[in-house]
Amino acid sequence: MLPGIGCAEFERPIELRIEQHIKRPAPERLLRKSLRRASANPAGFDALPETGRAMRPFLPVALGRKIPNRTARAKTGPTPGTLRRVTGFNV
Repeated sequence: MLPGIGCAEFERPIELRIEQHIKRPAPERLLRKSLRRASANPAGFDALPETGRAMRPFLPVALGRKIPNRTARAKTGPTPGTLRRVTGFNV
């Protein structure tokens, strides 16, 4: 590594480096920081759509329409004991 380049600067994520140089309003900084933390945490990430649905009555109509309704859970795959058949081969 070349001396004087600032190795620690390159080890931090690019988003954090950009945030230092761009001065955003306090509400936007808070929103961005909370979204960063929620997206890194699976439980927090799952709570985001629920929070949006709960806030829908307080939002403008055009924005409330963009929040999806509850979606059905994905079906589970085959159980380990399920017999699978391969077709198309003459054995």
